[in-house]
Amino acid sequence: MKTGNLLSQQIQTMNVKILDLYKNSKQTPTGDFFSIALKELGVVSEELEVAVEELNRQSEVLDSNYHDIYAERLRYQNLFEFAPDCYLVTDIQGKIQDVNLAAAALLNRRSQHLIDKPFSVLIALEDRHRFRTALTDVVGCDHIQFSAKLQYNAHQQFDARITVDTIRAQGKLLALRWIISEPRNCEPEATTDALSPANFEPRALLQYNRGEIIPLAAQSIWLVTQGVVKLCSFTETGEEVLVGIVAERMVFGKSLTSLPIYQAMALSSEVKLVSVSLLELGQSATLAQALVPLITQRLQQTERLLTLHGQLRVSDRLIGLLTLFAQEIGEPTSEGIRLKARLTHQDIANACSTTRVTITRLLNRLQEEGMIQFDSSNHIILRASI
Repeated sequence: MKTGNLLSQQIQTMNVKILDLYKNSKQTPTGDFFSIALKELGVVSEELEVAVEELNRQSEVLDSNYHDIYAERLRYQNLFEFAPDCYLVTDIQGKIQDVNLAAAALLNRRSQHLIDKPFSVLIALEDRHRFRTALTDVVGCDHIQFSAKLQYNAHQQFDARITVDTIRAQGKLLALRWIISEPRNCEPEATTDALSPANFEPRALLQYNRGEIIPLAAQSIWLVTQGVVKLCSFTETGEEVLVGIVAERMVFGKSLTSLPIYQAMALSSEVKLVSVSLLELGQSATLAQALVPLITQRLQQTERLLTLHGQLRVSDRLIGLLTLFAQEIGEPTSEGIRLKARLTHQDIANACSTTRVTITRLLNRLQEEGMIQFDSSNHIILRASI
């Protein structure tokens, strides 16, 4: 039985006892005073019952949000697992935490045999100093690329190009992501250029305005070249659930989710998108390689949203959400980090699983404390102190 339901039953039992006491109090000499006290106690009891009902409602909304976001996370975890590129995730000391199938196949080892092993044992002895240097330097620059020989087995090695970047949450370094590729299959310049809008025909560049719903086709994905897009689902009661927010050089699409109800809406005054068909993606190894890090980025964002929904206090969820938005759709200004999209109080309330009134009150408090401010277009600006 849920705690909220048990508390509700206890309050109802208390109401019955108060009513019995009230009836019996009229038979005593001090009945008037006692009955007044019982009436006031009854009012308090009714208010408690209303509060419990509201807690139960919010708990159901949070449960629904949790399951939706967890399903989204599993979807992106599968994309990581079956990605064509070789991916490893380690802690900040270089101990392997996760490895996809492509990496396990390249290294000729089972995935479970790599977990909790130091990544350095896979690198040839003469090149381990490069690994240690990258492990130290990446903390300050967030992205390092180097070449090294990897151990295919006890007697064979192969040359590899290794790229490492950081995984952070609220500015804190959590883990490191490693991409392994053989030099003959890796063309960094081509990979970067593959995402340039100039490489797509002009007719494929589509524009949507703020508030417009973006159609989602099953056999294609969208690449954002300008603006911000909100991704959401809906509960059975029609309440909106934020499942993602994407900006320039990020992807979304129906094929990237398992949610039965999935909607994309333009948040910026002008959003420009490029459609990439799954057929084209399957035929172009360069394009597929360029998109995998973007899909990984979406997975990380989904995990952070899932973590935010686990925060008990609305104020903590709000600050965490604003910090996430600042990192995903923020741009530096002289006054702080300005969010590129204008978010309504209702948008933020939906994302925090609370009411618009509560969000308005909390935003006003943050503004009074100097942690945020609004520009002339009502865009939120986060101060460094948040």
